[in-house]
Amino acid sequence: MKSAITYLDAETQRVTDCGDPLVIELSSRDLNWQGLLVEKGWSPFFRPRNVYTDYFYFALATSASAEWLATEGKNTRMVKAEPGDIWLNPPRSAFTHDVESPCFFTILLISEDLLFGSFGSPLAGLKLNFLNQYNVRDTVLAHIIDLFEKETANHGNNGPQYLQNLVNLLSDYFIRNYSDYADQLTRAKYSALGPQKMAELDKYIVAHLGDDMHIANLAAVCGMSKFYFLKEFKKLHGITPYQYVLRQRVARATDLLREKRPLAQIAYDTGFSDQSHLTRVFKSVTGKAPGAFRRKNLP
Repeated sequence: MKSAITYLDAETQRVTDCGDPLVIELSSRDLNWQGLLVEKGWSPFFRPRNVYTDYFYFALATSASAEWLATEGKNTRMVKAEPGDIWLNPPRSAFTHDVESPCFFTILLISEDLLFGSFGSPLAGLKLNFLNQYNVRDTVLAHIIDLFEKETANHGNNGPQYLQNLVNLLSDYFIRNYSDYADQLTRAKYSALGPQKMAELDKYIVAHLGDDMHIANLAAVCGMSKFYFLKEFKKLHGITPYQYVLRQRVARATDLLREKRPLAQIAYDTGFSDQSHLTRVFKSVTGKAPGAFRRKNLP
C-alpha cells in the first residue's frame, strides 16, 4: 500500500509525494488513532526535496544498513544508518535526502498536541526545543517504537487505554531526554564542550570501547543534559557522538588487526555487534575490508 504520510514542500506548503516510492507493509491508518500514525515498510529509493511534516517524525532503521546524502542548509553530508538507528525530526523541520539504495524502516508520527498533552508534568510557559538528529542509538526509544508497531500489527486490540499508556510513555521519555525541558526547568548554565571535557570523554570512551555506550552516559561524563550534550557535540565535531565512537572503535580495530587474533574477537573487543558489523563500518571508514587491511599490514 502507499504511505499515508503527508509531506509538504517548504517553499509552497503544497503536498508532495516525494516521488511516491514508499512501500508500506503495515499501517495504523485505519485504526482511527488521532494524532498518531505508524507505518512499517521499505523503499527502493527516497528523494525528498526541502519537505517537512507537521508531526514529530521518528524513523527507525530495521532490517538492513543504509546510507544517503542529507542536505542541511548549504552543507551536504553522507549519513549511514545501521538497524536500530533512529532519525528524529521535529515538526516543520525541512529536510532534503538522496537515498539511492533500498532502505527498511518503521516510521512513527505524533502530533504536537498529542505529545505535549500526554506529558506527565506541566509545560505551561515553556517553549521546548527538540533535537533534529540522525544516528540516535537508543534501545529504550527503539523499544517504544517497536511497541507501537506491535500494537498496529495487533489491530489495536489492546484497546484505547493501552494505546494512551504507550503515548504517555513516549511523551515522557522523549521530552525528558530529547528536548531542553530539564535545562529550562533548572536554568542551568553549562560550560561549552571544551578540551578538558573532551579529554575526559575520550578517556571514558577508550575505557569502555567494548561496551554498549549510551548517550546518557556520555553526557553524564561531561556534566551535561543529553539534549545539550548532543547539540554541543555536533556543533564541535560535525558528527554525532555515535559516529565519533564508531571512529574510535575503527581506530582500535586497526591496531588489533596488526595482531593475529580472530576478526570475531576483534569485533567483540571493540564493541561491534558482530564480525559483519565490524567489516561494514571498517570498510566505510578506511575504504578497505579488515581482512585486506590485515594482509597488507600484518608483519
